[in-house]
Amino acid sequence: MEKHMKERLHNPALQASLIPNWSVGCRRLTPGVKYLESLQGEKVELVMNKIKEITPTGAVCENGDSYSFDVLICATGFDVSFRPRFPLLGREGKNLRDIWEKESKGYLGLAAPDMPNYFVFLGPNCPIGNGPILAAIGTSLSPWHKGPHADNP
Repeated sequence: MEKHMKERLHNPALQASLIPNWSVGCRRLTPGVKYLESLQGEKVELVMNKIKEITPTGAVCENGDSYSFDVLICATGFDVSFRPRFPLLGREGKNLRDIWEKESKGYLGLAAPDMPNYFVFLGPNCPIGNGPILAAIGTSLSPWHKGPHADNP
């Protein structure tokens, strides 16, 4: 992935800023098609400073630099507002749709409060919901893992 990014980022400063120094699986994999190339466009200025203030015409960063723009897009890349699309009733008739109305909370991404027979893969509060699933899969297949398939790699 590092080689892939270096082939697309022809600017050493961009390489230093954008190529991660952590191993595969600790964060999301390299950006999608043409993303890195778009950062090097003639009409693009990559700003790595934190925004201190949004103004009527743009933003001011913590270092004092001011930038004008017409559109500011704030995105995390994923939707964390999951609620079941159908009624899911648990203890005392509690509906998971209602429990998760304001915030989805679960136990290790596997279970939900007051839902004794509800199990989900990669649900709320999952320790691998942010990208390092490759590392988790490797861990579950490692020789020290004492799961049901430990003797059958």
